[in-house]
Amino acid sequence: TGQQGPGAGGGVRAAGQKVGVGQRQGGGPGPTGGKEVKVEVTGESVESDKLVIRGIELNGNQMLGNGGRDAMLLVVQLGMLTAGESLLRLHLDNTGVSDDGVDALAGCMEGGFAPRLQVLWLNDNDVTDRGAARLAGAVGVCMDEVQELYLYRNPIGGAGKRLLRDAFRHKTAKVLLSEGEKRRA
Repeated sequence: TGQQGPGAGGGVRAAGQKVGVGQRQGGGPGPTGGKEVKVEVTGESVESDKLVIRGIELNGNQMLGNGGRDAMLLVVQLGMLTAGESLLRLHLDNTGVSDDGVDALAGCMEGGFAPRLQVLWLNDNDVTDRGAARLAGAVGVCMDEVQELYLYRNPIGGAGKRLLRDAFRHKTAKVLLSEGEKRRA
């Protein structure tokens, strides 16, 4: 077929190496609204012919927030199609994700999406106490493997921060809710 990649003459990549950056320039109306979509996927070859996706970074894609719940469901579909259960890192910094997006993500995680997720970054978004409460509620159902939950520079109040810290109280996860914070939950 003429495609290059692992197992097709592309060789074996080292663990954690960036395996692709995809960009799509929108041409007017449509899913991207004429804006560029940046997707970074990281993974590793476990065999010479098989690539396992471990991380997805969509940082800076503001249109995710504009799409609310539907946009987050597309992110989950991307994760399921590319990584499945092997997804360990999901970076959604500065994407405009709001409480509706967090609600969709938490619901999908409760339904079995990304059961091995270790890192979830939601910095610089529009998550409020409602989204924080939704994430805190999901901790008891899923998110057992989460080691890092970053939510700084979101309009989360004291009540939402308390709920998240309480939810992660018996876990060793690093929960950062304020810039410069360097502590475990």
